[in-house]
Amino acid sequence: MWNGQERDTLDEYEESYRTSPIYEDLKRVRNVKPLWSKFGTIPGVALGGLDMWTNQLLGFSFFGTLRHEKPDSATLSPRAPRNPSPTPSRTGYHLRQAVQRVPFQHQS
Repeated sequence: MWNGQERDTLDEYEESYRTSPIYEDLKRVRNVKPLWSKFGTIPGVALGGLDMWTNQLLGFSFFGTLRHEKPDSATLSPRAPRNPSPTPSRTGYHLRQAVQRVPFQHQS
């Protein structure tokens, strides 16, 4: 590994994370996505805003910590099939020309 560091552990990582400003920011917004998923866009965002506001001003959430019903990967739509004849801009046509040192000719 690197200079005898193969057995190093991250003993202080959790404590450092929990006392960081990043933890405070993430804790404040932890319920926004579950509320949005459960109640829809407009009510969910409004409830998420209320939750963030109470977290900021009062230091607690009326909702506690909500869990997602399913992982984000389960909500992804299937990947669209690739276009069999993509346009030159999608294939990096001009980049390949530059790498191959082909003179560039602007098309009007």
